Amino acid sequence: MKRQRIMIIRDAKLRDARGIAEVHVRSWQAAYAGIVPDEDLARLSVDLREQFWAQILSKGLRATFVLVNRDLVVGWSGFGPARDEDCDPILVAELHGIYLLPEYWSMGYGNSFTEPQKLGFAKAWSRTWFSGCSRRILAPAAFMKRLDTD
Repeated sequence: MKRQRIMIIRDAKLRDARGIAEVHVRSWQAAYAGIVPDEDLARLSVDLREQFWAQILSKGLRATFVLVNRDLVVGWSGFGPARDEDCDPILVAELHGIYLLPEYWSMGYGNSFTEPQKLGFAKAWSRTWFSGCSRRILAPAAFMKRLDTD
């Protein structure tokens, strides 16, 4: 019997740091294969990323959401005040990233992170947001194209 996926998006908690780190590293390794040298991708450390994420989550400097399948973190997104000088950080939010485990790519889950009102932070920032994500990544390129609202 196939196990049903029960997907929810919720605010990330400190206890999610390891899962976020695993998603971060595995998605980089898959998305940048053939672009970034293999040795560099092999050196990416889930342990170091976990430390990074523990600091981010404990300081609460950005809104971080996780996509969870039962108790497994399968994706995350991070938003914060815009960092560009020509953007008002009170009015404009920046999407710092949307990451999913590679086996969850092209299934529509990334779109869940693109609706700020659903994520509950529209009260803090306007609906105006932009992506600082690179469009050179091969696999997620189609996803980023769908986000383009220009």
